Amino acid sequence: MLPDLPRPKQATIYALVGDLWENNGSIQYVAHAITAGGTATRLRDVIEGSGKGPANHPDQHYWDPKRIAKVAGVQRIEIDCTLMPCDGEFDGCLFRVPALVAACGYANVPLRIFSHRDEGAGGGGSTKRYFLCNTGQKNADLKAAFAQHGGWGWTPWNGTYA
Repeated sequence: MLPDLPRPKQATIYALVGDLWENNGSIQYVAHAITAGGTATRLRDVIEGSGKGPANHPDQHYWDPKRIAKVAGVQRIEIDCTLMPCDGEFDGCLFRVPALVAACGYANVPLRIFSHRDEGAGGGGSTKRYFLCNTGQKNADLKAAFAQHGGWGWTPWNGTYA
């Protein structure tokens, strides 16, 4: 298990997703590019949906190369979603999303994926879950990273976002 992660209330991100845990209807999804200086740039507007089957989930629809912003100097990409990605054997969002992010021009970039709703995943001091992976990872490595999830929670903004 990963340790609990304190996540500063960075204004750009928090204003958009701070209440995502309250969403009990459709699934919401958004991503931000974080640069070395701690700037967060939204890559596309929030999308939502529920869709039957992974190919219809917002996780996979979000990553359209024609709609994703191009940001230089990206240190990582942070993804906020109502629920953790599904891990269906071949077409699950867990396996497809890192490849889709890479296809949008962000190859070999670390990803922090944050879920906002309690899914009963357990561990740590939070019901919210996160895990770390990279674009370009093989399915077995993604599955192992997913299994090492940890809890996270908002902390007061301290002027930096590392």
